[in-house]
This record gives sequence, C-alpha cells and structure tokens, in this order.
Amino acid sequence: LVDSIRMEFGLNFHASHDRAPHLKRRAYDATSRQKAAQATHHAILSAARDRFVQDGYVGTTMPAIAQAAGVALDTVYASVGRKATLFRLLIESAISGTDDAQPAEERDYVLAIRAEPKARKKLEIYAAALSHIHARLAPLFKVLQAASSVDPDLADLWQESSHRRATNMRLFAADLAATGA
Repeated sequence: LVDSIRMEFGLNFHASHDRAPHLKRRAYDATSRQKAAQATHHAILSAARDRFVQDGYVGTTMPAIAQAAGVALDTVYASVGRKATLFRLLIESAISGTDDAQPAEERDYVLAIRAEPKARKKLEIYAAALSHIHARLAPLFKVLQAASSVDPDLADLWQESSHRRATNMRLFAADLAATGA
C-alpha cells in the first residue's frame, strides 16, 4: 500500500519499516534536562526557605518565591505544588538533609544507629545527627508553629510532626533497650 501511494502521488518518504537496517536510532539522553530540573527544584526550595524564614508563612507569597528563585510562577507550582505542599517539602528536606523527603528508616544516621551494638555509641550518633537536623529545622518549625493557627494544612503538619517525633523517639528507646544497657 505504501509503495502504491508513493508511485501514484510521487511521494518520497520513509516509513519506519523502510529504514535501512544499518541505521540505528540515537538514544535520548535526558541527563542534562534532569540536572537542570534538579537545579531548578533546589533553587525553589532555597528561595522558599529564605522567604518563609524571613517573612513568615503568611507574609510569603508564591510569586515572591518564584522571583527569588529566578523562575516563572508556573514552574514553582509544577515543581513543588501549592504553598502548603512546598512548606511540607521544606520540613521533610530539613529533616533528611536532602532536597527530597526520605523515610526515617532510610536515613544514614538511622541505619548507623541500628547497626551499632553499643548504647553509648548509638546515643553519640543520634546526638550528632540531631544537632545537624535541628540547625536546619528549627527556623522552619518556628514558622510552622506560628502558621499552624492560620492554615489548616499546616496545623495538620504540626500535629503529624509531633506524632512522628514521639513515634521515632519510642523506636529509638526500644533500640537502646535492646542493647541491654
């Protein structure tokens, strides 16, 4: 059929099955695109953190975050979602120390604590980790605590954070108790 159409209308095109067998499709490499997206994501998180800490939750607008990050407002929404979702991501990234949320059981310090047989060393690992986490988290928790009275999503986040902290402390206490100390 393809050949008859070509001859009738004088067309010269190649269907995918007409390609020469020696020609290969070039593989698409999205590495640079992924790196650019990661850089944009990081810029948005960094700008948002600065704005929230400086201006508070209510005083920070999504357009201000976009401007500080040097991106379009639509890019902020596409990358991180709405304001409350962005703030939640900031809390999670402050805890994990990365630009993404990371489950507690996958964090390096948690793995190190679980692998350590001695209670004293477990406490040392935990204390070192907490000092780094709290340096990143404390300014955001101050904003979260103030905003939890005006935004229901942040009130939920405040409650979730409190419950999660308590649960993680119980797990840590159980891990310590398992050492027999």
